[in-house]
Amino acid sequence: MSLPDDTRRTRTVTLPSGKTVVVHYVDEQLGARTQVADPEHQLEVCGACGSHLVHPVEWEPVGSAHWQILLRCPQCEWEGTGVFEQAAVERFDEALERATDHLVTDLRTLERANMAEFADRFIACLQADLILPEDF
Repeated sequence: MSLPDDTRRTRTVTLPSGKTVVVHYVDEQLGARTQVADPEHQLEVCGACGSHLVHPVEWEPVGSAHWQILLRCPQCEWEGTGVFEQAAVERFDEALERATDHLVTDLRTLERANMAEFADRFIACLQADLILPEDF
């Protein structure tokens, strides 16, 4: 969404999570002309296929209490843009944080399994005298 410079103000905000975002405030009258989505809508759920993998692609503040967000579902390739209230966006952010935590946990489990397998193969090679000092 492109807006004239005279309708915007910019401020850098550091969130409690440590993330830094640049907030662009726009003329409140713009928000009055924009249809706002249902505040109870779960942004992480795809309206097309029901997947819980929807993620933001682009986001921009609209006024002081709403965000315009381009959402994408990797399951069915759906994309859509909506304007959402701050409370809905905060719930979405919490859902994204939980999903990130799950991904990090899965990654660490996979890393440990890969390292354990590597160590087992390395030990087997040492025991079979397949690794010599000149290999290093």
